[in-house]
Amino acid sequence: MRQPDILRLAREPGYWLCHSWIFCCLDIVLRAFLATTLIAVSPAIAALPAAADSLHWGVSFEADGLAALGVDDAGSGRKFAFGDFDLALRRGDFGLTAGVLGVVGKKHESYGALFWQGASGWKIEAGIPRPAYDAVVNGALIGALPRAALDRIDETHSFLTFATMTEKKFIPFGVTVRGDVGGAEVAASVHYEPDHEVTAASVAGAFARGAFRLEGAVEVVEDSGTEVNGKVKLAADLSPVILSVAAFNADANGGGSMVELAASWQATDRFSFTAFHDMRDGGAWPNRTGLSMRADFERGISLTAAGMHEGDDTLVGAYLGWRF
Repeated sequence: MRQPDILRLAREPGYWLCHSWIFCCLDIVLRAFLATTLIAVSPAIAALPAAADSLHWGVSFEADGLAALGVDDAGSGRKFAFGDFDLALRRGDFGLTAGVLGVVGKKHESYGALFWQGASGWKIEAGIPRPAYDAVVNGALIGALPRAALDRIDETHSFLTFATMTEKKFIPFGVTVRGDVGGAEVAASVHYEPDHEVTAASVAGAFARGAFRLEGAVEVVEDSGTEVNGKVKLAADLSPVILSVAAFNADANGGGSMVELAASWQATDRFSFTAFHDMRDGGAWPNRTGLSMRADFERGISLTAAGMHEGDDTLVGAYLGWRF
């Protein structure tokens, strides 16, 4: 299957040199004024649903996800604006949704679809919706060092997401269905990309009982041949600690296999820590161990600082996020 062009950068001398934590800290300080901007505009965004209702059009606005500004010390250092969110306008059972996963530039996937959602809660999206495969088990790295996770998107995400970020003019059209069955969250999707003549179908599900939660997904990709991606995760909520083990097999992406062990600790109402270890087999990247700390403030604002050791290299970074 296709390999990302950016993988060659990981082999260039100096790409993974670890600079100083001072670099990240100074850059975050210089950008601190953006925090006040995010805090200032968050009430306006929160007021949009009421504003829509006041127009008497019966239109509601919905927003869910994360927007972030950050830095890491890959190469000579890089700044990024990251998003993983969905926005929707709804009137009755019908609506329009738009979303994004990634950063400003090539490394992102954009979504847009018309949807119907009835009283039962089942939702059907048609257009360019998120693939069902990406609904669950996306790995700990994307929450710790999101820009670095995009470089390794082949390990954890749908072939459609991976190809959109690495191929030219890759726009998959399809249908996604989501709902609940017997207390389990389920999703299924089918996409077709006409320029590359690729078809991808996936199913995903998540089920919780007591302190345990089980998630999994399978994706079948038809290109020059038929290949399969799969992933599964079991988590135990032992409050204030959550332990999890996840397994990934990314044959369709050429990403090899990976087992991830992770632990999250909610130290206080505002501070949480996550540690993870990824054991790799095949693919372009070696084993990695990482640690992140998140501080939560008011109105969904948070600051995350993280570092990871991967093979012989170390990467550190930080980002200011807004969850809505």
